[in-house]
Amino acid sequence: MLSASDNGTAEAFALAVGKATADTGTVTAGTTGILAALQDAGVNVAGVALVDGSGLSRESQVTCAALIPVS
Repeated sequence: MLSASDNGTAEAFALAVGKATADTGTVTAGTTGILAALQDAGVNVAGVALVDGSGLSRESQVTCAALIPVS
């Protein structure tokens, strides 16, 4: 189990992914880029909703099917 969490770094990572994949450092571009990378890696992202980079939003949803290949 995760004993420490760095939400600021996770959010910054999402912004960096957005800048690298869509040339705009926004959360929307970052989460879109993260989902695309997961899908390219063969992860089933159906039903996954990323609203922020840190995962603190209650609107973010990750399915068990998406977690199993990454664990």
